[in-house]
Amino acid sequence: SRPPSLCRINDIKNKYMKKLFLALVALLALVSCNRQKPYTITGTFDIPDSLNLGDTIIAREPLDGTYVYMLELDGEPIDSALVLNETFSFSGNVKADEAFFAYIACDYSYGIIAVEPGDYSINIGEQVLAYGSPTNDAINDFDASTAEIEEEIGLRLQAAVEAAGVYPGDSILMPFYIEFGEKYDALIDSVYNANPKNLVGVYVINIKTAEAQSVDDLDMMLEDYDEYIVNSPLMEARRQYLIANESDLR
Repeated sequence: SRPPSLCRINDIKNKYMKKLFLALVALLALVSCNRQKPYTITGTFDIPDSLNLGDTIIAREPLDGTYVYMLELDGEPIDSALVLNETFSFSGNVKADEAFFAYIACDYSYGIIAVEPGDYSINIGEQVLAYGSPTNDAINDFDASTAEIEEEIGLRLQAAVEAAGVYPGDSILMPFYIEFGEKYDALIDSVYNANPKNLVGVYVINIKTAEAQSVDDLDMMLEDYDEYIVNSPLMEARRQYLIANESDLR
């Protein structure tokens, strides 16, 4: 048989190079996705000098020399930070597609934040507020929108109560409660639909399912949501909590 022509050889070579190029692109994309990226979280405090604990007022102890803790959702420690000049910081590495929720806790407050790559901040007061990262900022926007709904309907409800002269019955109150529920559910659904496979979606569905009294209740409420939400660590922590406290919740 005759040897392949130069054109045929070039054609084979080009096909081989194209396959090699596509394989390298895929490999680089995989390496990029799996590469851990750093985070640095800088923290400050907004805790008053005196605190009300029920009927008791206590003075806040100095914060310097104490520790702030980052914990898994099951309470297992991830990291700790020494407080100096009433500031602290956490640093580490996390894959961009494996951002996670963690508790931030100190002697006076605790709350959940999203840990993801980047440089951002925490402020610890009555609540723990993280800001300056995409997930935490989106969660803050949702919370702010919720507060706007509460304020708007609350002001109209207050005006209705004042106009009645006495505390009104359900015939006056119920429409406000129904309107709030409808607007709140619409807000949650809108945020979830834009974030079905990330921590923002997990956060809002966690709130929407807050009334679950058992694992069966929770799983039933989660039937229509993405597996990312259903199998998220936050939902698994909810299940473990419900199992441990089911008799008290009923």
